This record gives sequence, structure tokens and C-alpha cells, in this order.
Amino acid sequence: MKTFFINFVFLIFLMNANAQCIDSNVNINYERISYTNGQPCTSKIKSKIKVNNASSYSSMFVRVIDVDDSRIALKQKTFKIKRVASDGSWQYSWTANYSSPTIKRMKIEHYLIKKSNNTRVLVCSKTLYQCENDYDEDGVSNHQDHCIYESGPVSNNGCPIQPLSKPNLTFKRFRIMDGSTTLLDYPNGNNNAPTLKKGKTYDFKVEVINDQSNSSAASSVSLELLFSNNTEYFYPDPRAEVYNVDTDADIGSINAGSTKEKTFKVRVEDNIGVSPNLINGSGNLFYLDIDFRGKIDESNEEDNILQIGVYYSSSSSGNSQVNEPYEVQVFNLSGIFLIKKTVNSKEEENIFLNNMPIPGYGPYIVKNGTETYKFVRGRR
Repeated sequence: MKTFFINFVFLIFLMNANAQCIDSNVNINYERISYTNGQPCTSKIKSKIKVNNASSYSSMFVRVIDVDDSRIALKQKTFKIKRVASDGSWQYSWTANYSSPTIKRMKIEHYLIKKSNNTRVLVCSKTLYQCENDYDEDGVSNHQDHCIYESGPVSNNGCPIQPLSKPNLTFKRFRIMDGSTTLLDYPNGNNNAPTLKKGKTYDFKVEVINDQSNSSAASSVSLELLFSNNTEYFYPDPRAEVYNVDTDADIGSINAGSTKEKTFKVRVEDNIGVSPNLINGSGNLFYLDIDFRGKIDESNEEDNILQIGVYYSSSSSGNSQVNEPYEVQVFNLSGIFLIKKTVNSKEEENIFLNNMPIPGYGPYIVKNGTETYKFVRGRR
């Protein structure tokens, strides 16, 4: 049987002195009056109530329940509403003494009784705590503890320190640079497949981010650049036939929310890295793989690979065609856009279509500014 002694129950407040009022016409404030044994916990509380538009109500009913056992009504009292002010408001205040050695949390509920039908309407409620104790026994007094029922250090206001989540490494940005010219900027700009020319060196600039805001650092992050001229199967499928271009076994550690940048120098000749010789106008794929050895335990292991489509030109001087350039767009039969490229001739258009770095043979819908037609690889 719980023991509860109270003269009236408007107890102490910890953070907010106001009750949580559903009705904006009602305002209830609790004011601390005295301390108990030098602790910032009061045995006396002065409560102030103000009800606007009070003439519709006959009285205010107040009850106190044990939050942990709402079946027990600890105290209840009714106040008659009288002496309504000229502005229609009713104000009341009182001082209450209380003592509760066993109950930790109490809720005070305030109801207004309508004159018209004597019904009771809940207008305000507030949960109040005794604070003479340290409920969670973490050494942080309840009046200073932001989590009074969960243990935590003083440095975290008495709340438990949440364990760090796993890091998640992914790509923030990727660019292919020809000197100061940006050929591709993912995902911030031009995402069309660029043409890489024989005899040139390109900068592949990679930004890797740990996008988990409350995670541990990802240590010794590795990054590998791969190349494939197989556009039917995709890495990490072993049938993709990938060739190593460059590897950095440790681009550094990446803290939560932080980014590391790595630049790979890619030289294009008859081949790239140790790949087979390339075909002029062919579509090819690069892959970037974060943590390719799988040493870092991540929250998401599915976003570590970036696929980049490119075309190869055996001419180091650029396009020799004199025709005006035009754009070729490719869609699937449902009208969903797949890829586009600017070309200079019908020959280039056909090379592009037959070597698009997308899976399948078609049919596709092709739009080139002057005509729209269906296309199946190897048939036009």
C-alpha cells in the first residue's frame, strides 16, 4: 500500500513552471516557495491559476494521480469559480504543503466544469517529480538530471551517452578533369559520358564522405579505380572483366560528416592500365570502389561502388568532322530517358548507339533533333 500525505498537491517543477494546457484560455503557473533540507526541492508550492472567459464554467476540478499507477487518485479537490473579473477572467492562487516518501512521479490534471451541462473538460495537465532523490543513482541530482530515469555522467547532464553508430562511406562528388576543363561532374553538373582521347592524361577527382553524423571514424580508407570495356555485365559481377588502373590502400581516416579527396592520374593510350586495346568510339566503364578489401564495418555496404561511363577516341586531336554538332538522346520504350551524347556526324551517332555503356540490345527510341526512330544494336 503506498503512503501519501498531502495538504494539497501542487508539487515542484524541474524545467518548466507552466502546466501543459490544452485550452489556450487557461494558464497555470507553479512558483517555488521554500526548500527542504537545503535541497532545491520544495515542500511548499504556490499555484497560480487564471481562466479567461470563465463565465461559462461553474468550477475547476483538480485531481492528482500516480503516473506509474494511474488507478490511484492521490488527491482531488474542487474550486468554485466566483468573483469573475470585469474582463471575464477568474484568478486563484494558494499555497500547498506536501510530503510523498514513496511516489516518484505525479500528474496534476485540471478540469473545468461547464455550467450548461455540468460536464468536465480536461484543460491542463502536468507531470511533477520529487527531486530529493537521485532516481537513477547516477550521482546527478534529479533537479540537474535531464534523464532522471536513465543513468548517465555529469558531462552529459545525467543522460546516457549513446554509442557511436557505424560509419558509412559513399561518394560525395566525382569529376573528370582535362586540365582546367571539367568533362564530368557527378552529381553536381554535367553527367554525360565524356570522350577520353588517346595520348592524354586526365585527373579523376574523387571525394569520399562518411555521411553518418554520429559515427566512429573510418580508419585507413582504401580506394580502387578499375576499368572495363564490358558493358553487358557490371562490377562486382566477375563476368564484368575489370582491370586495375590505380589503387590507394589508405587515403586516410574519415571522421563523421567529413570528406577526403583523392586524385587519380589516368593516362589514355591504346589501352587504359592493363586493359586490352580499345576500339575507337567504343563505350567503356570505370568503377570506383571504396574499402574494396572490406576491412571497415559500415552501416551500409551497398553504396561503395560508383560506375562511370566514357567513350574512347583514338584521335588525340579531337573530332575531325566538320559537321555541326548535335545531341542524340536515347529512351527506353516506356519513354524513360537513358543517356545522351553530342556527336558531329551520323557515323559518330551510330558508333555511340552501338557502344552505349548501358545493358541490353534494345529496342530503344532515339531522338537526334531531326528524326525519331527505333534502334536495336547492330541493326542500323
